[in-house]
Amino acid sequence: MKLYTKSGDEGMTSLLGGKRTLKTDLRIIANGTLDELGAFIGLARSMAPAPLAVELGTILQDLFEVGYDLSLCPGNGPFKTAKEKIAGLEEKIDGLAKKLPTKFLFVLASDDGLASHLNVARAVCRRAERDVVALREAFPINGFCLMYLNRLSDYLFAACRAYGKGELFYEA
Repeated sequence: MKLYTKSGDEGMTSLLGGKRTLKTDLRIIANGTLDELGAFIGLARSMAPAPLAVELGTILQDLFEVGYDLSLCPGNGPFKTAKEKIAGLEEKIDGLAKKLPTKFLFVLASDDGLASHLNVARAVCRRAERDVVALREAFPINGFCLMYLNRLSDYLFAACRAYGKGELFYEA
């Protein structure tokens, strides 16, 4: 089997359900940002300690489901991203928050590899949120996708603070 199909050579790609669309379609842009986000989370996962690595692995699976939902043609199948995924992230954020100082800190760029990769993932997640908001203005979407991304950026911020070195922070 060849890995290339040549079907995108003219700038078109397929959505779930078979509809062809331009690669500049907002659904494709949002999924491209999710793909980038997944790559950065995978990079952070490669250097994370066991508990965090397991959580990041679950998040990578969840991101595929968010992308699936955003790629569905209207009327094609049930959504995969549900309220329970958001509640799961909230539980993880609460668990991380117990390890954090009560004062609010901003994360700074640093030479700490894990914290830096988590911080880049957080920034890409925020862009994914903006892409999905733009998508929602043009097409009906599963609203839980946007909520999931919003919680995920909070989770990545908390993980960066919990697993980074103390000198990475700027006190507000």
